[in-house]
Amino acid sequence: MRAFDPEVANALWAAIEPLVPVPPDHHPLGCHRQRKSDRACFEVILVRLVTGCSWEDAEHLTGRVVSDTTARERRDEWIGAGVFDAIANEAVGGYDKIVGLELAEVAVDGSLHKAPAGGEGTGKNPVDRAKLGWKWSIATDAVGIPIGWTVGPANCNDVRLLAPTLEEVSHRGLLASIHR
Repeated sequence: MRAFDPEVANALWAAIEPLVPVPPDHHPLGCHRQRKSDRACFEVILVRLVTGCSWEDAEHLTGRVVSDTTARERRDEWIGAGVFDAIANEAVGGYDKIVGLELAEVAVDGSLHKAPAGGEGTGKNPVDRAKLGWKWSIATDAVGIPIGWTVGPANCNDVRLLAPTLEEVSHRGLLASIHR
């Protein structure tokens, strides 16, 4: 698979590495287990994103250098630090600069997804026997390139997700370019 070619993974890591926060060292004696490298965690996350496999399978496919638990913890750490938001902004901006977004027509739509384990931000799905789930709202340009998105509980009306979705488009500086 092309995404796993070393030159692709190296180029992605070169773009992402400066965004990764420096890990804090809080141990008073300095005698704790060595932290797994950010690069190794990135490779597990990349395998998971490209293949859609489980975290355990991603751990196995990358040679068990990093446990699936460590990779998930690092993902959460990077989400909190805004790494993935910066990557998304860079990707949308780069696409707009190189190819060009077609903002003459923009679509906003939502979809429901199951969340059997529940979790923060989920709600009872009104169309699936009140099983827990979440709703995804996304704005795309005329050819389907995502330019803004947000999530909410499954029992949230689509109208309530419209403003946060358009706010995400606005944060990228694209709302003024949309033809109304």
